[in-house]
Amino acid sequence: LLAVLVRDLAGELLLQLEMDSQAICLQLKVALEASGRAPTPQCQMLVVETEVLGDKDPLGCFSTGGHLAVSMILSFSDKLLCANTGKTRKLAILHDLRARRWQRAGLTAMLATCLEDLVEDVRQAAVEALTAVCLPGDQEALSEVRQRLRHADPYVRRISIDALSRLSTASDASLTMTSLQPFLEDPHPRVRIEASEALLRMGRAWEADGENAKDFHFPQKELAHELTRELSCVDLCLGG
Repeated sequence: LLAVLVRDLAGELLLQLEMDSQAICLQLKVALEASGRAPTPQCQMLVVETEVLGDKDPLGCFSTGGHLAVSMILSFSDKLLCANTGKTRKLAILHDLRARRWQRAGLTAMLATCLEDLVEDVRQAAVEALTAVCLPGDQEALSEVRQRLRHADPYVRRISIDALSRLSTASDASLTMTSLQPFLEDPHPRVRIEASEALLRMGRAWEADGENAKDFHFPQKELAHELTRELSCVDLCLGG
């Protein structure tokens, strides 16, 4: 048996366990995921001294006297949730990222890319993960989402509006509301509904903020109210 110690780059002990000397690197990654100390194996890079282990590498080849010290580095890339990844796997990864709130370089861009997924459940899971991982007002997240507001797919525009309104803070609410007002006249009814609901939600929060109430300016507020009422029946017909 191998006595395995896994630490992060800061030296914090993540996992200590015994494994068969014939076990491979992927098995250790799975054990790390199961322990709750690391996300899915695709996000893990395991290193012994300066050598990166391949998933099929036998752990025993890197041990000394029955002991193995491993460093784990988290790595997020678009390839993790690429088009070839199935819906079930994507949802599992996104739910894990949301629940554990991993915060590493590249994660925000990867999650924002999922807003363009063809599957609605994946798009919604991406919003939930994005708003859990990123703090309100996160400029990288806001920038990534704003880039998708003009997407050709109305369902991407719709989910991006939702994400933008949820990531905005009082300090950037005015800019966000100005950005969203043109979508009250979007050609797609679902987008118009999402824009009106987001604007009204933000407007109420803005008005409730005594410090900013005097600066509140929402010239299309009544239009948003009217659209919400008139399009509610359309939304029901479309399935919610």
